[in-house]
Amino acid sequence: MERRISFKNLYLIGVISLGLIGLGVGSTFAMFTTSAEISDSISLTSGLEYTDDIVDLVDMNISNNKVETATLNITNNTDKTLNYTSWYKTNGSNLQIGTVVSNNKSVTGTIEPNETVQIIVSIRNRSNGVVKVTVGISASEDNIIVSDGITTLPTTPLPPYLNDYITNLYTSNKDDGTVTNNNIEYKYASSVNLMNDRLGGTTEDLDGGNIRYYGASPNNYIDIGDRGANDEVILWRIIGVFDGKLRIKRDESIGNYAFDSSASNVNNGYGINEWSQADLMKLLNPGFESNTDFDTDGTTKISVNNSLYWNSGSGNCYNSSNYTNTNCDFTNTGLSNEAKKYVVDQTLSLGGFNTRNVFANEAWANERGSNVVQNPSDGITRTLTWTGKVGLIYPSDFGYAADFSNENCQGDLSSFSNCTENWVNGVSWTVSPWTENANCEMLVHHGNYVYYNAIVAFGDWPTLLLNQNVIKESGTGTSTDPFVID
Repeated sequence: MERRISFKNLYLIGVISLGLIGLGVGSTFAMFTTSAEISDSISLTSGLEYTDDIVDLVDMNISNNKVETATLNITNNTDKTLNYTSWYKTNGSNLQIGTVVSNNKSVTGTIEPNETVQIIVSIRNRSNGVVKVTVGISASEDNIIVSDGITTLPTTPLPPYLNDYITNLYTSNKDDGTVTNNNIEYKYASSVNLMNDRLGGTTEDLDGGNIRYYGASPNNYIDIGDRGANDEVILWRIIGVFDGKLRIKRDESIGNYAFDSSASNVNNGYGINEWSQADLMKLLNPGFESNTDFDTDGTTKISVNNSLYWNSGSGNCYNSSNYTNTNCDFTNTGLSNEAKKYVVDQTLSLGGFNTRNVFANEAWANERGSNVVQNPSDGITRTLTWTGKVGLIYPSDFGYAADFSNENCQGDLSSFSNCTENWVNGVSWTVSPWTENANCEMLVHHGNYVYYNAIVAFGDWPTLLLNQNVIKESGTGTSTDPFVID
């Protein structure tokens, strides 16, 4: 960023141009500089008096997906009221520009003698390469005319990244005290239903973890461009900000499907509790379009659970034991192409559980631990992590969504049946296995935290991780005014 030119130079050139052209009072002249980037930038009426402080120009070179900020200053050192306007010029495209102006002023207006106006210009480059932008502010006793190729700066601030917006919501609204659960203190911003999980209570810093939404009905609804039949909005909800990215879950279940199924001679036909190879994982994620498995007879191969949700397709899905399947149709409920452009890979931890009596912080530790089914008879090696596009919730997501300040939500996860102050409520599989049985997976079930055979057709809340550069275009996060992103 470079402040390149003083008004004194512009004024001298303008005077020379005025003398050569012989303009009369009330006509206009163009102010040229030796730089092509700002040629023909502003037309001013003639016969004016200026000082060096009136015009300010700044060059900005902005890399892709970066935000650069410049400050324009104008001080009226004359004894006259002057008009001013601020503007920019660029050959680039796909820019977002916002301004913040001092003294209740705007990007254009009047400035009184001895008055100063400051305009802070923020520009986000959403193109693929480096973009050069020149921003400036000019003043005149008479009207200022912006020439072709020059654009007046917008009057609104730069739209924030949504993860920054939520982080600032938490930071600016934090309560004075803390909330304690399982002898661990957590910092809450109760007015906006946000809390810091301290990475399962492992950080010394009360603000050292992920920021999550909690409580019965937080304003965490988001429109990611997902659309159903007749183009209706399919809403998602923000779990929180994780390592600078938004992790979200679908507001409603996509339907009831088995976590996994298997032949009668494999775990008695009750499926396998390994997410990295689960039939449900193959249903939700791309890359399994050619997936085939057995039909109920155990010998006939069919296309089944073959990336139907990701591709908004229809076909066969497992919904019970011994390869029992049903027709499933995601043409109106699958993930739309508009939503996919925001999705990045997420890495999920697959540590398991051998008890339901865990607090939220203990669930966090289990998920990231090494407890898995040992020597399973199904012969499938259990993994500790999985990376892909579409996941499911963790048990700790269920735990930390509860309001620990409510007495019904202060116990372990198995005691949450009366904890209505928890927005992650309903029925959904999680990604976490029950390690005492090779065929059982952990499940959130109407306020209870249980384990069940993987072959049972329960609800499914897909989860996604969004690109950290998603912009908050509008919205307050309510179900009727969700956050809209770009």
